[in-house]
Amino acid sequence: MDETTQGTTGEATNKMSLLDAAAQLLSDAGRPMRCKEIVDAVIARGLWSPGTGKTPDRTLSAAFQRELKKGEASRFAKAGPGQFTIRGPQSENNPG
Repeated sequence: MDETTQGTTGEATNKMSLLDAAAQLLSDAGRPMRCKEIVDAVIARGLWSPGTGKTPDRTLSAAFQRELKKGEASRFAKAGPGQFTIRGPQSENNPG
């Protein structure tokens, strides 16, 4: 298994971070999404499993903000109020 490992209880535990799962989802979706929508979708697809935190969408939003500070090196771009998208070759080469 390349995406999961066995946890101490024998259950499979997901190795992909929420930010990596969001990147994969946004790349597949090809459209901007809100954090709550992203979290719900990555859980439904089995890309990421929530821990004990009560607000994973806020955690994701904070992670996006940290990524965006990287500028052009960021994997993500802000698409509108509360919406994020994956930064790709098309958005870099054709900004308008």
